[in-house]
Amino acid sequence: MFLLFIFSTTINLAQDPAKVFEGVTVRGTKDLTQEIQYGKEDIEKLAPFDLGHLLQNSSGVTLRDYGGLGGMKTLSIRGLGGEHTKLIVNGQAITNAQNGQTDFGLIQLDNVEEVNVTLGLSHNNLLPVSAQVMGSSVEIITFENSFTSRNHQVRASSTVGSFGQKEIYGGFKYSKEKFFISASGKYRQADGDYTYRIPFGDQWMEGTRRNNEFQEAFISLGAGVKTVVDTVKQRYHFFKLNAQVNTSQKQLPGAVIFYNDYSNESLSNTNYRIGADYTVVHKKLKARYFGGFNQHELRYIDPTYFNQAGFIDNYYKNQSAQAGATLNYTLTKQLRFHAGTDAERTFLYANRADIGAPRRLLSTSMLGFNYTLKFIEASAKLFHQYLEDENRMVNHVNSFQRWNPQIQFSTTEELFQHVSFFGWAKKTMRAPSFNEMYYSQIGNTSLVPEDSWQFNLGSILNKQLFSTRVNFKINGYYNQVTNKIIAVPTQNLFIWSIANIGEVEVKGIDAEAQLFHEFNTKTQIQWRGNLTYQEVLDVTDETSPTFRHQIMYTPKWTSSNTFSIYFQDISFHQTTYFVGERYSLSQNIPANRLDPFLLFDASLEYKLAVRKEHMLKLQGGIRNIANSSYAYIRNFVMPGRNYFIKLIYALH
Repeated sequence: MFLLFIFSTTINLAQDPAKVFEGVTVRGTKDLTQEIQYGKEDIEKLAPFDLGHLLQNSSGVTLRDYGGLGGMKTLSIRGLGGEHTKLIVNGQAITNAQNGQTDFGLIQLDNVEEVNVTLGLSHNNLLPVSAQVMGSSVEIITFENSFTSRNHQVRASSTVGSFGQKEIYGGFKYSKEKFFISASGKYRQADGDYTYRIPFGDQWMEGTRRNNEFQEAFISLGAGVKTVVDTVKQRYHFFKLNAQVNTSQKQLPGAVIFYNDYSNESLSNTNYRIGADYTVVHKKLKARYFGGFNQHELRYIDPTYFNQAGFIDNYYKNQSAQAGATLNYTLTKQLRFHAGTDAERTFLYANRADIGAPRRLLSTSMLGFNYTLKFIEASAKLFHQYLEDENRMVNHVNSFQRWNPQIQFSTTEELFQHVSFFGWAKKTMRAPSFNEMYYSQIGNTSLVPEDSWQFNLGSILNKQLFSTRVNFKINGYYNQVTNKIIAVPTQNLFIWSIANIGEVEVKGIDAEAQLFHEFNTKTQIQWRGNLTYQEVLDVTDETSPTFRHQIMYTPKWTSSNTFSIYFQDISFHQTTYFVGERYSLSQNIPANRLDPFLLFDASLEYKLAVRKEHMLKLQGGIRNIANSSYAYIRNFVMPGRNYFIKLIYALH
């Protein structure tokens, strides 16, 4: 089952986006890509706490935030659960089979060069096929993993902010023509003791967040070697290594309820990652071979839990190893073929007897083509996935396989120079997590993978109007989820179980616009905004009181806007973020309704060129200017007005 063929192709809108492939330049129109992209400048001006805080500015993305700085953050993209989104770091897929999701609040951004959010089909066919087959993906590229023409690069920053926020970061890269070595690291901490005001019926409860301290750190290393075999025939070889260690220790304050606003729980994480990457680039052939190892350690402690022992101390270690290859071959100017395969082996160790010792093998393979005519480009892929779960301690063995097709079309620049029209359809699956199958009384070893169909029609406009560059994207989409994995009550309201009985229908539209106007070389204005409307409805049972109700914590309306003014060495940035009403439970009744909220942030930057190639930047900002009381999740209160100051140094 491991090497079954699959059809895949590159999604080119007009032409491939302009990019530099480790020294090989591919020219095209970057602004006609379907992906949502954040460069280093975008990240710095938004000054997000973490990756989750950044991604809430993306169309189609719903954030679930459990406490701001240091709080857990998960994503739902276009109405699909967080388990349908794959995280990719430097071309390596990062997975956690224990809970199936990524905590985007643990991913800091000081060493991140670029973030690409794929809402449907991936543009990069050299990524692991196990990432390409997913419902969506978030790809990040770090400072330690790229070649550069500079011999030395140094980066450093320090941040102080409200609620005891303190951060320090440093990075260094040494490069020659054919190799580089790099390292970076960061430490941050916060007290998290912010005040809050939360409604309870006709009353208001005020207090200060307690048990909310956290400390986080990471160290990243990277190295690469480049070999130019033949510049005339365009033959290049690249080999890269990267590794990272992340640690975090958090107190967990829990939800604020009327009779109890304190919880004495804590959570510790230690994550290790190492990966190797070998890429061959010829005139007609691009091939990539990769392998990696990930280990996630988690320890949860509740010293006051009401059980026989009087406390909870749970430890989990999730290990996964992945290896694979992808290739792209250009047969003619019109026809290109793509193929790939990868496999991942996962083990979970826990000090809980009821979890057992689960193991998983997941393999994904593909083969496909891309065909370009004068006015239209069409592509097709077919993915095969094989999943095998085993847990000898609970006497469970099961296996599944899926054939998941994907098709796409788009217009070329020969038809419309500044406009692209496109459409695509894909079938995806997400495997049940180990927690859903084995955890305590709620686990269900009979679960099957959750399946979904996704359909999308869209258009992109990229036009220069006098001194203003305009980029506009609009998408309409429809998703249908079957075998949805949900928790349902069994014997009574206090005993639940996980089951494949859910069906969800998603209808949505999202629009994104960017404007860039240049008055002169030293004065510009930029605006980037998006608006999303989506109905994510439960269509499981017509007799259920929740039939065609909006899924919990999914707003119908979300929007974000960032306006920037650049004048000589000074820049001003203002961000607005809106989340519409949503419901804390599946039944959309007034008692479960959460109010919409609107947030305003602003920051001011001053750049100082100390000497040639040296740069200092001072940035100060205010978040939640209006001091709004709000929550993404009911009773998980968020910070009010808060401040930060950041000093950045760079040697380019």
